[in-house]
Amino acid sequence: QRMYEKARENFQNALEIQLDTLGKMHPEIVSRYNNIGFVSFRAGDYEKAVENYQNALEIRLAIADENDLDIALNYYNIGLSHKLQGAYEAALKSYGNALAHRKAALGERHPKVASIYNSIGAIYSEQSDYEKALHLHKKALAIQLDSLEETHSDVLITYNDIGLVYWYQGIYEKALENFQKVLDIRLV
Repeated sequence: QRMYEKARENFQNALEIQLDTLGKMHPEIVSRYNNIGFVSFRAGDYEKAVENYQNALEIRLAIADENDLDIALNYYNIGLSHKLQGAYEAALKSYGNALAHRKAALGERHPKVASIYNSIGAIYSEQSDYEKALHLHKKALAIQLDSLEETHSDVLITYNDIGLVYWYQGIYEKALENFQKVLDIRLV
């Protein structure tokens, strides 16, 4: 914990110096805000993480190309921080923005798009909206199976997520099928 505090302090000092020398609308300022957001996230200070990721995002939106994938990453990081705070509606909004940017930059059938579908599905699972969760995890899986090897860790995670949704619903046979699929693939 102390290590993260020291890192945050150092990044904050660097930010103040760079703001004076570079001005606010500079890529290095975006990096400093992201650095502070990251160490805040790692320290479990999700509110401070959101604040700094949001600062980075505002500048990035003003200076970067609209299809810059780092915009999607900022939205994703904000969403994840909200999710871990239990602020699911805010997380869904941020993940939705990340999804829109990734789809615009990469197309609908890209594994990075699938990862956002999984993240959104996980929130719906947390909210016990299993129908939406299952739909999104299956959508992610279809994209992953078209673009990744079946042995890829993302594919295995998605099979496991699908299994968990079935488990939470008490559909144990389907849950077991998906868990078994993960084991079978890992044992190959």
